Amino acid sequence: IRFRTLVRGHLAEFQNASTKLKKGVILSNIMDLLQKDGGFVRQDKVSGRWYEVSDIVAREKISQCFRDELLHTKKAKQENQVLQQQQQQQRRMKAIGETFIQ
Repeated sequence: IRFRTLVRGHLAEFQNASTKLKKGVILSNIMDLLQKDGGFVRQDKVSGRWYEVSDIVAREKISQCFRDELLHTKKAKQENQVLQQQQQQQRRMKAIGETFIQ
Protein backbone atom coordinates (compact mmCIF):
# COMPACT_ATOMS: atom_id res chain seq x y z
CA ILE A 1 0.00 0.00 0.00
CA ARG A 2 2.78 2.43 0.92
CA PHE A 3 4.57 1.55 -2.32
CA ARG A 4 1.65 2.46 -4.59
CA THR A 5 0.92 5.56 -2.52
CA LEU A 6 4.50 6.73 -3.04
CA VAL A 7 4.29 6.10 -6.76
CA ARG A 8 0.96 7.93 -7.09
CA GLY A 9 2.40 10.82 -5.11
CA HIS A 10 5.23 11.17 -7.64
CA LEU A 11 3.20 10.34 -10.74
CA ALA A 12 2.85 13.89 -12.09
CA GLU A 13 6.53 14.59 -11.45
CA PHE A 14 7.48 11.36 -13.25
CA GLN A 15 5.16 12.09 -16.16
CA ASN A 16 6.56 15.60 -16.56
CA ALA A 17 10.21 14.50 -16.32
CA SER A 18 11.74 15.39 -19.65
CA THR A 19 14.71 13.00 -19.58
CA LYS A 20 15.52 9.45 -18.55
CA LEU A 21 17.98 10.89 -16.06
CA LYS A 22 15.25 12.86 -14.29
CA LYS A 23 12.99 9.81 -14.22
CA GLY A 24 15.89 7.78 -12.86
CA VAL A 25 16.35 10.25 -10.02
CA ILE A 26 12.67 9.90 -9.11
CA LEU A 27 13.00 6.09 -9.14
CA SER A 28 16.09 6.29 -6.95
CA ASN A 29 14.33 8.55 -4.46
CA ILE A 30 11.44 6.11 -4.15
CA MET A 31 13.87 3.20 -3.76
CA ASP A 32 15.65 5.04 -0.95
CA LEU A 33 12.36 5.70 0.84
CA LEU A 34 11.26 2.09 0.52
CA GLN A 35 14.62 0.65 1.59
CA LYS A 36 14.29 2.52 4.87
CA ASP A 37 11.21 0.38 5.49
CA GLY A 38 12.94 -2.88 4.57
CA GLY A 39 13.12 -2.83 0.79
CA PHE A 40 11.51 -5.10 -1.76
CA VAL A 41 10.98 -8.73 -0.88
CA ARG A 42 9.80 -11.76 -2.77
CA GLN A 43 8.60 -15.11 -1.48
CA ASP A 44 10.40 -18.23 -2.64
CA LYS A 45 7.75 -20.53 -4.11
CA VAL A 46 9.46 -23.70 -2.95
CA SER A 47 10.57 -22.85 0.58
CA GLY A 48 8.02 -20.15 1.33
CA ARG A 49 10.77 -17.96 2.76
CA TRP A 50 11.00 -14.27 2.03
CA TYR A 51 14.15 -12.70 0.63
CA GLU A 52 15.17 -9.21 -0.44
CA VAL A 53 15.46 -8.68 -4.18
CA SER A 54 18.28 -6.85 -5.92
CA ASP A 55 18.19 -3.13 -6.63
CA ILE A 56 17.77 -3.92 -10.32
CA VAL A 57 14.61 -5.95 -9.68
CA ALA A 58 13.30 -3.31 -7.28
CA ARG A 59 13.89 -0.59 -9.85
CA GLU A 60 12.07 -2.62 -12.49
CA LYS A 61 9.11 -3.06 -10.13
CA ILE A 62 8.94 0.69 -9.47
CA SER A 63 9.19 1.47 -13.19
CA GLN A 64 6.42 -1.01 -13.97
CA CYS A 65 4.21 0.50 -11.29
CA PHE A 66 4.68 3.96 -12.85
CA ARG A 67 3.75 2.59 -16.28
CA ASP A 68 0.68 0.84 -14.85
CA GLU A 69 -0.47 3.97 -13.02
CA LEU A 70 0.07 6.16 -16.09
CA LEU A 71 -1.90 3.72 -18.23
CA HIS A 72 -4.70 3.62 -15.66
CA THR A 73 -4.77 7.44 -15.52
CA LYS A 74 -4.84 7.65 -19.33
CA LYS A 75 -7.70 5.15 -19.59
CA ALA A 76 -9.70 6.95 -16.92
CA LYS A 77 -9.19 10.25 -18.74
CA GLN A 78 -10.30 8.72 -22.05
CA GLU A 79 -13.38 7.19 -20.44
CA ASN A 80 -14.24 10.56 -18.92
CA GLN A 81 -13.89 12.26 -22.32
CA VAL A 82 -16.19 9.68 -23.94
CA LEU A 83 -18.75 10.19 -21.17
CA GLN A 84 -18.61 13.97 -21.62
CA GLN A 85 -19.05 13.61 -25.38
CA GLN A 86 -22.06 11.35 -24.86
CA GLN A 87 -23.62 13.81 -22.42
CA GLN A 88 -22.99 16.67 -24.83
CA GLN A 89 -24.60 14.68 -27.65
CA GLN A 90 -27.63 13.94 -25.47
CA ARG A 91 -28.02 17.65 -24.67
CA ARG A 92 -27.86 18.47 -28.39
CA MET A 93 -30.46 15.85 -29.21
CA LYS A 94 -32.71 17.12 -26.44
CA ALA A 95 -32.34 20.70 -27.71
CA ILE A 96 -33.14 19.58 -31.26
CA GLY A 97 -36.17 17.65 -30.01
CA GLU A 98 -37.45 20.66 -28.03
CA THR A 99 -36.99 22.89 -31.09
CA PHE A 100 -38.84 20.41 -33.30
CA ILE A 101 -41.77 20.14 -30.87
CA GLN A 102 -42.26 23.89 -30.74
